[in-house]
Amino acid sequence: MTDFVTPFPAPLPPGFPPGFPPFPPPVPPEEWLDLRRRHLDLIGKIRLPYYFGCRLKILVVADSFLYFNDENFGLSELVATLRGMSTFMYPVTVDLAHRRNPGAARLAGAAPNYTFTYDHLKQYHQVWLFAADYPSRTPPGGVVPPPITDTERRALRRFMDEGGGVFATGDHEDLGATVGGYIPRVRNMRQWFFPAVGPQGEPVAPHGGNATRHDTNRAGHDGMFSFNDQSDDIPQAITPHYFGGLVQTVHPVLCTPSGPIRVLPDHAHEGRCVIPANLAGNYTIGADSFREYPDGPDGSPVAPVIAATATMIAGAAAPEFGKPPVPGGSFGVIGAWDGNRAGAFGRVVVDATWHHFINVNLIGDRDLGPPAAANPKTLGFLHTAAGQAHYERIKTYFRNIANWMTPRSVRRCRLHRHLWWLARDGVLQESLRGDELAVAGRIAFHRLRWLGPCDRLSILDDLVLELKPDLRRLIDPWAPVKGDGRRLAGLQTRDAQQLADDLVAHVLGGAVLEISRLDLDPADLLAQAGKKGKVNLEENFEVKALSKAVEAGARAGVQDLAARIKAQAAALKGVSALLE
Repeated sequence: MTDFVTPFPAPLPPGFPPGFPPFPPPVPPEEWLDLRRRHLDLIGKIRLPYYFGCRLKILVVADSFLYFNDENFGLSELVATLRGMSTFMYPVTVDLAHRRNPGAARLAGAAPNYTFTYDHLKQYHQVWLFAADYPSRTPPGGVVPPPITDTERRALRRFMDEGGGVFATGDHEDLGATVGGYIPRVRNMRQWFFPAVGPQGEPVAPHGGNATRHDTNRAGHDGMFSFNDQSDDIPQAITPHYFGGLVQTVHPVLCTPSGPIRVLPDHAHEGRCVIPANLAGNYTIGADSFREYPDGPDGSPVAPVIAATATMIAGAAAPEFGKPPVPGGSFGVIGAWDGNRAGAFGRVVVDATWHHFINVNLIGDRDLGPPAAANPKTLGFLHTAAGQAHYERIKTYFRNIANWMTPRSVRRCRLHRHLWWLARDGVLQESLRGDELAVAGRIAFHRLRWLGPCDRLSILDDLVLELKPDLRRLIDPWAPVKGDGRRLAGLQTRDAQQLADDLVAHVLGGAVLEISRLDLDPADLLAQAGKKGKVNLEENFEVKALSKAVEAGARAGVQDLAARIKAQAAALKGVSALLE
């Protein structure tokens, strides 16, 4: 489809001489808007809801010696990965901000001297925080960096409580504490304070230099341990945790089509992600005191989870920096909190260290010289095919974080638009005429090409489990089965997996059937999308008729599956009686 988001006039095609009239000719705004409306009329009822992309807006904020350019402590690889998620149908905007002003080269387009305000944050769906200020050690000049203000904390709290996602990380000891240590939930899902407990009792973070540190470095190709092993193509191994009771899966941030992500960049002194000891307590910002972890459907606080643990190799050391061997062990390396389970709250992800995201751990150490095959640690994971394969999985982890923290409204926007498009598919139309919801649903699932490897369970979470909350006892995607889920223990995991697949198929098939019956008026859709007479392509506006059709179709799909299971059970009972 032609990208009509690009405004006229279009750039000159290659080969036109300087001064040649623009092609096509300039179009006045009023005439362009008329062309736009005529084009929308042309594509009409078939493609119109799909035409408006569902945009994801991300803000990445750094401070101290973390930058956005391509130097060692730059985040350029991460930013490029996030921006690379963007498509015409699903635009992804990544804006950058730095809490200081390190200069234009290091800002790489970021806004300098950034301060968190609600009016700015509300423009985004998620915020990624990379903080490195180090309060326990006085920096050059003798000025200890202060924490974010109460006003900033309130802005972040409101953003999170209204559905905004937050990713946050620091490093060993108290690197990053001035930001991450003062944000609700973030502050106790990861350890930020050192050498003493935090202002509201937060536990002490791991040491960065002695034998108690969290050293995940793997020995280099020479079989020896050194600090800059973090810059080679040998990753650390992590252990993903499984969730979901009878239908088990790793956390969505670690899913890939070829199995769980089990690698991350290594580093000689990481932080630690934890589950807070007190989930029912209050957190205080100035004069405000509030429940930090709201209750979920079962009436108890929604708890964070550890998505994966890291393993330390006994004997790992960095002698060139005076870091002695460690005894080994493991620790929480990724933590996550699903605020959607508590209503409209945003999701949170924390990581043990930003060394999993910065250039020196991904594409090599530039202090060792220019990138060269003769010096592998200048190339990082790019050095070998095996390293590049590891790097692709690590970048999938970055994208998975963004996808999982996407608010439910944007997730539904994507799903509903794509289902509208698929409802016009000829093969699906034939399946629907035969009243085969499961067949149509399976075709729809395989043609939803934006879906990630764990979005099958996201569909269950967003559609099925909202209609039938009791099903959480059996197929809750991200938590162990509780309470009377034990009475279902006789159901084999394979059977439960099949039930989950059948539910997704019937729900999608039912939704596509209902959507195919819709007759949406383009003028009505333009009115929903319009703003003061102009079409706003960046707004994730809801097509209410489409939302109602998806909900009705999902409900019909669940009922259809229930009827089929009941009929099958009756038939099997009759066969069983004949066989006895």
